[in-house]
Amino acid sequence: MKYILLFLVIIFVPKLEAQEYSAQDMTIQLDENGEATITPEDVLVNTTGDMWVLDSAFRLKEYEFDLEAGSLTFVEEHEFQCLGSAFTYSFDRNPIKGKIYASGSVLDVGELFAPTNPLDTCVEEGSINTLSGEFTPCSFYVEPPLLFSFDRDGVLYETGFNSSNDLTIFDINSNIRSSFVQGVALDVSESGLTYDFDNHRLIASRPSSGNIEFIGIDIETQMIETILSIPEQNDCNSNAIEYIGDDILFVGSSNSTCFDFYTLNLVNGQITVVSDQGKFVDELLFLEADIPDAVLSVSEFNCNDVGENIVDITVLENGNPVNYQATVNVVSDFSIRNCPGYRRISQPDPNGSDGAIVNDYTTSLEVVSSCSSNFTFTQDPAPGTLIPFGTLVTITITVTDEFNNTASCNILACSDSVLGVDDLGTTAGDLVLYPNPVEEMVAFDNTKNLWIQDVTISDLNGRTIKVIPIEDNEGTVTLSMVNYQEGIYFLNIATERGNAIKKVIKK
Repeated sequence: MKYILLFLVIIFVPKLEAQEYSAQDMTIQLDENGEATITPEDVLVNTTGDMWVLDSAFRLKEYEFDLEAGSLTFVEEHEFQCLGSAFTYSFDRNPIKGKIYASGSVLDVGELFAPTNPLDTCVEEGSINTLSGEFTPCSFYVEPPLLFSFDRDGVLYETGFNSSNDLTIFDINSNIRSSFVQGVALDVSESGLTYDFDNHRLIASRPSSGNIEFIGIDIETQMIETILSIPEQNDCNSNAIEYIGDDILFVGSSNSTCFDFYTLNLVNGQITVVSDQGKFVDELLFLEADIPDAVLSVSEFNCNDVGENIVDITVLENGNPVNYQATVNVVSDFSIRNCPGYRRISQPDPNGSDGAIVNDYTTSLEVVSSCSSNFTFTQDPAPGTLIPFGTLVTITITVTDEFNNTASCNILACSDSVLGVDDLGTTAGDLVLYPNPVEEMVAFDNTKNLWIQDVTISDLNGRTIKVIPIEDNEGTVTLSMVNYQEGIYFLNIATERGNAIKKVIKK
């Protein structure tokens, strides 16, 4: 009898379908009002969605991608108008801020990827910019990240033209780079970079002796390991890679001899061609499709939820409810927004040295906090510190709230006082300034009959007040100080042998 009962049980057990999704832990940041919301797509890995492809001609192509079906269907093509003349090798979504960052600009995901949007506007505020200018001992030139990827916590890892052997962390608020991993040997034109959210690691592709090597860089340990290597086909470089989930990479190439998009299984090396339109690809971005019939146990968070929260997810799959569970780490947005990043220290030393005085940068900062309102500021080096001419210094500003949480801003600064300009061959005896202090007229004797182009008068803060052309270059040159207030001024005398800086005190 028991065998018959067993037989009946086996007959009536329903057949369970394989689960369509897998849960992933995530970090979410509260906004300025102390609120945040998640969707099922944030905590479930969905291998069906929109694949956005940026080609070498700045054309943005939209495809529908289904990993399980192995299909890639072209939807439409857009002109990518937001980049201007910026070089573009990467774009990626910052999961914390919900924005798409592309080479030189930050683009709102709604504006960029709405199907009916003309793609003619961008959000430039908070963009990753190139800083350049007149080249002096204190000139800064900051390349925008060219090959980059965000991790689940919104940290940006990148490499650029001048750092092809290293991966760095790029602070999108201050434009400051810090070392992450050295010697990775990535080439922005032949390598790809993406984030593996299943294993919390970066994945990079790079050419290697006729093969394409895929390496993993563990974010916690910075250890580098070779995941697998595949033979090159028709000199394909596989520079466009996007991690889909479940150990699958989506791969494209910028090489004109390559025609296929394909998926690569990182466990067994299986390659599956999904399209024959894969040439001239610079970058890929996969945005998961909406998950219907999904219910979250909690989707809205506030300051009381800071820390780890367990979220239960129920999805109807083939008519059957399937349960998942994910950990959502809620963090407060406590940050300094307009961190200067790079500055020249130009306030001259009132004692006459060629150094410069550090300003107070705390007064110009904007502090954003989801859950705090009282802040204490400290600056190191402190305002008023003398920095020798041409010296690089990191100015650290720390903001502390009432809960002892801290946010910081690092400013890479260089002492570039007007008094630091070399005389370039002139001597104190060549241009003798008198009287000093002065009430009305100041003069200097051009004892060597130097050709003098002009004299620039600046105040104590280095601001230019007036530029005076000099017509008579022989004998004594006189300048009126009648209309100037009492204080210290600097005369930058441009001669055929360089610039001479003289300090004058107006009584």
